[in-house]
Amino acid sequence: MNFERNVCPIMKRITLLNFFLILAQSSAQTEQLVSCASQKCVERTSSATAFVSEDSTYGVRCCSDTEISYFQPASTDCPNLWVYSRDDSTSDAECVRDATYSDAVAICDAHGARLCTFEENLDDCTRPAK
Repeated sequence: MNFERNVCPIMKRITLLNFFLILAQSSAQTEQLVSCASQKCVERTSSATAFVSEDSTYGVRCCSDTEISYFQPASTDCPNLWVYSRDDSTSDAECVRDATYSDAVAICDAHGARLCTFEENLDDCTRPAK
């Protein structure tokens, strides 16, 4: 399946900071890490990452180190990485925009993938999933 024409709108916008954030893999217990979804976001903000309460909701990008048929290949600078930001594998699947950290982990697990790291987001590896 090719989702290039079915691009998700911006994941979530914090108006005050003009900060476009998505959840990122984290080991924190009571707070979770969110990061800019791309380098373009970093250029517009003073901070590329932030910690938020674990019940906050943001967009999700899932990553896999092995190919999953409906995932998009990551950018060329990120070999052997496949990315996805939708709730299921159908062509009319919706982008996940409002998930808690535990929901995001469960969504990615259901795809057989993992939550992308903030490094993968900031290095623009996950942009094809938008």
